[in-house]
Amino acid sequence: MKTLNKTEILNLIVGIDRDMYGNPRYFIPAHALPVERGSIAARKIGLTKSRSGKRGPGFVFKSYDVTDDVNRIVDALSADETIAGVA
Repeated sequence: MKTLNKTEILNLIVGIDRDMYGNPRYFIPAHALPVERGSIAARKIGLTKSRSGKRGPGFVFKSYDVTDDVNRIVDALSADETIAGVA
């Protein structure tokens, strides 16, 4: 599986409806990140499994600063190889 860089991931992100508290939420397609959907590792870095059938498999996360949060997610995946499934 090809690993996407941060810019490519940012280009794939789609804004979705806000949560019940008004926090902005975003969708990342599953193929963009090397982590299993719904896994403990994904939840550990702030990603939840998308349950919408409209966009296909992927992740949902809350963010007020998408660029910063994508940097944090990618850095967490690259820092801990067991999360990314490399080990």
